[in-house]
Amino acid sequence: MCKRQPLAFLFITVLIFFLSCAPALMNKQAEKEKTDEYLSFHHFVKGEWYQLQGELDSAISEYHKALKADPQKEEIRLALAKAHYKKEEFEKALKEALLIQPKTSVVWSFLGDLYGRMRQMEKAIESYQKSVELDSTYTHPLWNLILLYQATGRIKEAGSAWKKIVELYPFNLEVRLQAASFFLKNTEYDEAERQYKKATQIAPDDRETWLGLAQTYEAMDDPESAIERYQRASSIGYPNVYITKRLVFLLKNQGRLKEAISEAEKLAELTPKDQTTQNILAELYILNHQIDKAESLLTAVKQDYPSDYFVFLLSGKAALEKKDFASAKENFKKTTTLNDSLPDGWIYLGLTYLEEDSTRKAIEVFQDGLKNVEIKSGLYYYLGISHNRLEEYEKASVFFQKADSLSPNASHILFGLGSSLERIGQLDESIKVFERLLEIEPENDLVLNYLGYTLADRGIRLEEAKMMIEKALEKKPDNPAYIDSYGWVLFKLGEIDRAEENIRKAAELLDTDAVIFEHLGDILEAKGERQKAIEYWGKALEFDPENENLKKKLEK
Repeated sequence: MCKRQPLAFLFITVLIFFLSCAPALMNKQAEKEKTDEYLSFHHFVKGEWYQLQGELDSAISEYHKALKADPQKEEIRLALAKAHYKKEEFEKALKEALLIQPKTSVVWSFLGDLYGRMRQMEKAIESYQKSVELDSTYTHPLWNLILLYQATGRIKEAGSAWKKIVELYPFNLEVRLQAASFFLKNTEYDEAERQYKKATQIAPDDRETWLGLAQTYEAMDDPESAIERYQRASSIGYPNVYITKRLVFLLKNQGRLKEAISEAEKLAELTPKDQTTQNILAELYILNHQIDKAESLLTAVKQDYPSDYFVFLLSGKAALEKKDFASAKENFKKTTTLNDSLPDGWIYLGLTYLEEDSTRKAIEVFQDGLKNVEIKSGLYYYLGISHNRLEEYEKASVFFQKADSLSPNASHILFGLGSSLERIGQLDESIKVFERLLEIEPENDLVLNYLGYTLADRGIRLEEAKMMIEKALEKKPDNPAYIDSYGWVLFKLGEIDRAEENIRKAAELLDTDAVIFEHLGDILEAKGERQKAIEYWGKALEFDPENENLKKKLEK
């Protein structure tokens, strides 16, 4: 019977056995790993080859074999996911991509592509964002983020992505122009300006860069800067119709008529059969008082386009400029016949009668126009002007109010309304209108003087009135009406000597104004010089013989 071996002896025996076998086991394990790695690589390469040939099913089979041999290889799993993606098996692709650990920037970007194709936009955005966080130089997710941000209305974030793209491609003109165009389209004008300026530095002879910068300045309401850049764009390459048109428009609006005409003449050469161009050129000739040139051009245009109402409108304007009222009326009547819904035809026909001092006939024309046109504010305004001329101030105020309701904050309408209300004694309402107008145009010297004088004449808010009139005088120091207003507010403030000095100066500059002479008489009476006051009131009455207030002063 054998004796049992102690437990410690048995443990030592097993340990010795394993130690003696360890080198052999380790060699076999290493050999197995090398074999698996070789098989994995072999199947992966075959999968890549099949994918290049478009044999996606075979590629997927090989990738699976590669993964079986080496399941931890993330490159293989990503290749498998991309093969499913190409087959539009998005769920399978997603399942494989989500298994990859750790997820690199490339993997997150691929997940973004996947979620995008699966219409899961928020997940796509989140994946692209993670990709960029891991690698800020990886442009694929950035481009896609721009598209997704824009599609989901996240303009600010899209702008940030554009700035990152531009930083990665600082000298790429196309990228810079795309970024600038994005900022311009989304009204981020300062950034658009910055990007276009950089583009002009990259390619100073590229027309598109200067054109984009010009459009940006135009959007920024900086017409002078826009004109300069359009001119720069125009100087590069062949003549361009669009650029020339923009120059004509801007130069005209800036009152630079000679330059506008020069550009319009170039435009006429570029588009010799274009009716609109010929009309624009004719209109510019009229504005620049080159009536003979305008009429010569319009005569030719009428022969080619006998039914063009705008040609007859321009012909009427040219005739009106020459005070040829018969021809002006004939052309404006033709305009209203060809297009009775055009407000300008009725307005200019009415204005022609006003020029002839046929105010009642003008009112009839404006009323006829109201029956035909949809845009009525202009006709209401000129009805107000006409009734003002007839001293029918209450009727005038009604039409000015109608015009204001249709075109609120139009300065010419508000001025007409304020002055008509003042004439009918509604001074509080008149002051409110002029205050409203001053909010819109705080530097308008005509309004500053009118409101300042109205306040002074009422004896209220005198210091404020004085400041308004002083501001008006800063702009037009030799305007006799403004000087008279200043003298009048000084008189109301008790500065009689200074008041007399200013109003005498006004009388020297304008010796036919009843109000100025009346004011001078009032100041002299306040100084106790009644006989001299009577002399000036008498002069005032010569220029305003129906003035009952003057008659009362003289009868005292």
